[in-house]
Amino acid sequence: MTDVLLVAYHYPPITSAGTQRAVSLAKHLPECGYRVHVLTTNTFGRESPDSAFRAGEIVGAYRQMFNPDVQDLSPRLRSRARTGSGLVSRFSRTLLIPDAQIGWLPSAYRAARSILTSHPVDLVLTTGPPFSSHLLGSLLHKMMNTPWVADFRDTWTHDTLDEAINLPLRRHVERWLERMVLNKATRVTCVTDVAAGLMSPHTSRPIRVIPNGFESRSYPATPREDGPVRFVHTGSFASSHPLRSPMPLVKAVEMLEDDVKFKMFFVGPLNSDEQAMIQPLVDSGRAEVTGSVSSIEARAWQDRADVLVVVDHPRDVLASNIPGKVYEYGATGKPILAIASPGATDRLLRDMDVGICVRHEPEEIASAIKTMTEDPDRFASDCAGWAQFEGRHSARKMADLFKDVLAV
Repeated sequence: MTDVLLVAYHYPPITSAGTQRAVSLAKHLPECGYRVHVLTTNTFGRESPDSAFRAGEIVGAYRQMFNPDVQDLSPRLRSRARTGSGLVSRFSRTLLIPDAQIGWLPSAYRAARSILTSHPVDLVLTTGPPFSSHLLGSLLHKMMNTPWVADFRDTWTHDTLDEAINLPLRRHVERWLERMVLNKATRVTCVTDVAAGLMSPHTSRPIRVIPNGFESRSYPATPREDGPVRFVHTGSFASSHPLRSPMPLVKAVEMLEDDVKFKMFFVGPLNSDEQAMIQPLVDSGRAEVTGSVSSIEARAWQDRADVLVVVDHPRDVLASNIPGKVYEYGATGKPILAIASPGATDRLLRDMDVGICVRHEPEEIASAIKTMTEDPDRFASDCAGWAQFEGRHSARKMADLFKDVLAV
C-alpha cells in the first residue's frame, strides 16, 4: 500500500462538520490502496478508536490551566467547550494569522517530520480550515520534497468564516498566503463548484472538486403518520457557527396561522439563548425540543421526519460550501427545507430536485413551510440519486488524484 500523511486538526474526539471529511477519508482510502497516517491535535483529548498521531499546542496547556471544568466533560462535549474568556477568544481570532491554530504549527511540524522519516510516506494531504494546516503542508513540501495535496473544505478569503479577516492588513496578508498555497501545492481540491470558481482566478492550476458526502447506512422507509407534518432539525446551531441561529425559523412559525398543520422538532444540543428563542413555540404546542441525543437517535428522528430542516449561517456573498447535514438528509430521500444564502446549497437542492432553499427571511421561510405542509411528498427524492455522495466515492476521487500526483 501507498502511505499518506493526513494532516487534520479537526479529528475525533472533536465533533464538527470538518471532522467528518477527515474521518471518511481515513476510513475509505485504505480500500483504494492507501495507508493513512493521521496527524491531529491533542488539545481536545486523546480518546479515539484509532492510532492517530497527536501533537500538542499552547491552547491545550491553556485549557488545562484556565478551563479545568472541561476535563470532567465527555469527549463530545469537551470538544465543543469554549477555550477561555471572550476577550482571549477575540484576541486569538483577531491577531493570530491565519487562525488561532497557528500555535499548533511548531509541534505539528516536528511530529510530521518524525512521521515522514520513520514511515514510508509518499504524499501529504492537508485539509482546512484551519488554514494553518496548509502552511504546514507547504513547509513539509519544501523541506522534505514530499508531494502535497491541499484540500479546502471552505474557501479562505472569499466566503470567510472569520470576520476578523476583513481588517485591511490582515486581509492583504491572508490573500497572499492563500495564493501561495494555491500555487505551491502539488494539487488543490475543494468541495463545491462554487468554491472552485472563487479560487480558480488566483492560480493557473486546475482545482479538483471532491464533494463532501455521507456514510452509507440503511435508511428504512417510514410512511407518513397521521397528524401534523413533522419538520425535524437535527444538530446544533451556534456551536457549529456563531451566526447560525433558529430565530428566523422561530419568527416564520409565529407568522403562520393555526390552520397550517405542522410541528417543529429540534433534535440536538441548544444553548440557553436558543432554548429561550424556541420556548414560545414549545409553549404553544408548535415545537418540541429533545436536547442532546446520540447520533443513532438523531438518525432515527430523521427517519421519522416528513421534512428535514437545515439552517446555515447568513452571508452577504455567494455561499461556497454545503453543510454536511444536507448530504445526510438527502440520503434519506426525505424532502429538505434549507435556510441558506444563495450559492452551493441552493444549487444542489435544485439539481437534486429535493426540496426548497430560502433565504433567512421569515416571510420566505413561512411560505416554504406552508407549501411543504400542504404536500410534503411532492419534494421527496430518489435515494439512489444521492449515492454519488457516499463517502467511499469521494475517497475514490481523492485516490485517483493521488495516483495522478504520484505518477508525475
